[in-house]
Amino acid sequence: MALNHNTGFVAQHRWLVLAMAVIAAVVLLGSFMSRGDALLVRAAPFERSTIRSIVSSNGKIEPVQNFVVHAQV
Repeated sequence: MALNHNTGFVAQHRWLVLAMAVIAAVVLLGSFMSRGDALLVRAAPFERSTIRSIVSSNGKIEPVQNFVVHAQV
């Protein structure tokens, strides 16, 4: 059977379509197989309130690691 110039993309690139279908099947299978590794998610109900963030202390605040920035030029 000879191919003429009017054949479609699928007929001309059958191996490419087959490879894409196999890749899609592997991705879908992998996504369904990984569902057993579910993470526990805890949620709290929404509650409107004021937020206060005040820290009172005596002393000196210093970083754990010092970092000095210099220009390269």
